[in-house]
Amino acid sequence: MKSKYLLILFIIVISSLTALAQDISEMRVVGTPEFLPSELIASEKRDANGEKCAGLIIISNVSGLTFDSYNGIVETRIQPGKYFLFLSPSERTIEVFSTEHASLKIFLLDYGIQLRSGEVWQIKIAGSKSLSRADKNLFNVIFQLNQDSVYSWYGDLAPIHTNGNIIAFKIPEGTYTFNFQKKGYNTEKKEISVNKDVTESVTLSKGGSLTGTLRLPGIAVITSEPNSAEIILNRQQLGTTPYQGNL
Repeated sequence: MKSKYLLILFIIVISSLTALAQDISEMRVVGTPEFLPSELIASEKRDANGEKCAGLIIISNVSGLTFDSYNGIVETRIQPGKYFLFLSPSERTIEVFSTEHASLKIFLLDYGIQLRSGEVWQIKIAGSKSLSRADKNLFNVIFQLNQDSVYSWYGDLAPIHTNGNIIAFKIPEGTYTFNFQKKGYNTEKKEISVNKDVTESVTLSKGGSLTGTLRLPGIAVITSEPNSAEIILNRQQLGTTPYQGNL
C-alpha cells in the first residue's frame, strides 16, 4: 500500500513539473549580430566613469522586455519592437527579462560583440508567445522615466521604490491611475485604460517635495531555489531572485 501511494505522489510531482515546463518558454538570440557603423552615440551620453557610451540595439518580437548588466544600464530607449541600450564600453554581459519567458543572459564576446565608445551593435532576440496559465488574463504595462530611483504605485497600494528608470506592472484589464514620486520633483500621475500590453513615457519635472505619502523603507532579501524566480509585489515586477531592495 505504501508503495502505491509513493507511486501516485511521484506521478503527481512529475505531471506538475511537466506542466510547469510547458508554461515556461525561452528567449534566444537569432541570426548574427550586426555592427552598425552609421549609428553613432552622442558625446554627452556618458557612463558612471565618464566614458562615452557604447550602444546595443535589441530587436525582438517579445514585448515588455527589461534589462540588466554587470556594469548597469546607463539608459534604455524603447520603441515598439526595438530597445536601444546605452552601455559602458567595458560591458561584457547583458541579461534580458520578460514576464512571459525565462530570462536570457547574453555574453557579448560569445557573439563576436566588442563594445567600443560611440559605436553601436544590433542583436535580435526571439521568443515564443506561450503564456503561463496565471498570466493569460494579465497585461504588461511598462513605464520609461526620465529619472531613476522613483517611487510608484496605483490605487491605494503602497509605494514601491525602483532603482532604475524602467518600471513594469503586470495587471488585469481595467482603468488605473499610476503615481510617480521622487524627492525634489513634482508628483506625476498617469491614467491608463489597459486592454493590451502598453509602454508609456513619464517625465518628472523638478519642484515640489515629498510629504507624508512615503515612509522610511525596510530592507527585503528574497532568495529561491532555483534562482531566477520572478518577484511581483502589488502587481509590480521587482525583478528576479536573488533580490534585495528597500520596500
